[in-house]
Amino acid sequence: MTKDNDNPIAPWWVPSANQVTVARVCALPFCTALILSGNRTFFFIAFVLGVLTGATDFVDGYLARKYGSDDFGAFLDPLADKLFLVAIFVPFAAFSLSPGWLVGLLLVREMLVTGIRSEAAIAQAPLATSRLGKLKTIIQMGGMGALYLMQLWSYDASLAFNLIAPLVMLVVSVVLSLTRKKPMPFWLPGTLFIWLCAPVVQLAYGISAASTMTMAMIVGLTWVSGAAYIQSAWDSSSAIPRKTIVLRVLVALAFALAPTMVRDGDIALAAAVTLFIGAAFSSLGVENIFASRAQGFPGGFSFRLVGGATVFLFACAWILRMNHASKNLENTILVVPLLMLSMFLFAITIRAYKTLSDTALEPNADVSSPS
Repeated sequence: MTKDNDNPIAPWWVPSANQVTVARVCALPFCTALILSGNRTFFFIAFVLGVLTGATDFVDGYLARKYGSDDFGAFLDPLADKLFLVAIFVPFAAFSLSPGWLVGLLLVREMLVTGIRSEAAIAQAPLATSRLGKLKTIIQMGGMGALYLMQLWSYDASLAFNLIAPLVMLVVSVVLSLTRKKPMPFWLPGTLFIWLCAPVVQLAYGISAASTMTMAMIVGLTWVSGAAYIQSAWDSSSAIPRKTIVLRVLVALAFALAPTMVRDGDIALAAAVTLFIGAAFSSLGVENIFASRAQGFPGGFSFRLVGGATVFLFACAWILRMNHASKNLENTILVVPLLMLSMFLFAITIRAYKTLSDTALEPNADVSSPS
């Protein structure tokens, strides 16, 4: 890893930030497979692995700040965060833990903000950010844990935990705040409020409704945290044309249709959609690096073409379900094309990243985009 002059060199036994991030990404397929197995024991193992995987996000951040980072880390770390969401939430849709349409809304926001970030970098337009970014991450991680526990524990156990845990957190936070004479973190009240909503809904309507409400809260806060960023991009029409933002919205909506195809019990389709959305975020991650160098992304047109293909597949899924087609026929028509599109997106990503590597030593090299 390239070190900045101000960064110390890590001891030989300390892994680099990139190595920790790579380990996090490599663990995600196992999380997905364990969830999709449908086995309760494997589901618990997926929960433990997910907690450990999520914790590494703080570890690689600390290592990057202390020992420095490079372009690969700048590409991989935010990508790993997005892949984490995809690897957990899309498989949840196959067991009705998170409705596919809510997963789609979550991914629309993530894809839209990622795409706008590229446009802002190319246009060198400063955009507003939100202090809710940290709260969003905490709610997403905590929400995943809550959805896990609602399925792993009995009704009474999950209800008791979701009632007692936030109250304990509140008491501990108040005590620490008073003893240290520092205000509580700004994100804490919102986190506790959302957490306490789950048992209330569970008491009134059951675990299924509580799971849907938890997911809706996650999606809502995710969108609120990105509202200032999106509004800032829309207002800076002199730097970022509004038609470009509209195109980004349409492309994000197209890709987000994929999770809505997943219904309860669609294991193979959930696996294919997870791979497909992961490949899409990989392409967007490489595009961010091109944009940071004020260069066009070579795979932009192909990426939008794949988005159009997703709309076509969604139409096929709708027609099949309207005609009550068998699940085997539906999987054949939807899963195989999604896998092929995933391989195509990965090929675009790898080729584009290779272009970045080839031009890294050529500051004046121009990477043109056919899009």
